Amino acid sequence: MEVMAFVAVSPLDAKPHMPNGIRILTMPFTGTSSGVLQIAAPPEFGRVLSANIFACDPNDPQATNGADDALKELLNITSGLALSRLVDLLGSEPAMALPELSIDGEPDAFDRFGPDSAWLDAEGHPVGIRLRLNA
Repeated sequence: MEVMAFVAVSPLDAKPHMPNGIRILTMPFTGTSSGVLQIAAPPEFGRVLSANIFACDPNDPQATNGADDALKELLNITSGLALSRLVDLLGSEPAMALPELSIDGEPDAFDRFGPDSAWLDAEGHPVGIRLRLNA
């Protein structure tokens, strides 16, 4: 994230509390193995990414309007990098689908990101990421 989006990240030791309305981004992939790569983040983090892309303030309407698309692009880049490095594990280069974004208003939405998840602090915003392989 530091290079692509000019966002400083550091690992979190524990799963953070997330507000309602988090964005859950999902990148399905198929091939010898199939599964999903997911990112969960608050909408405010999408505005930070968008503001960095458009060189504006995160509260600027342009940043707000581009927030979800910026999160999808982050997922695209993350998925491409991660999945290309897992070719040995997966057996072949996986085919990625289009990224999916859902807005989850449930208070426990982030709880579904369990021990198989990594947690990051990205400019003060909690971000979860996980890779799930289908059996």
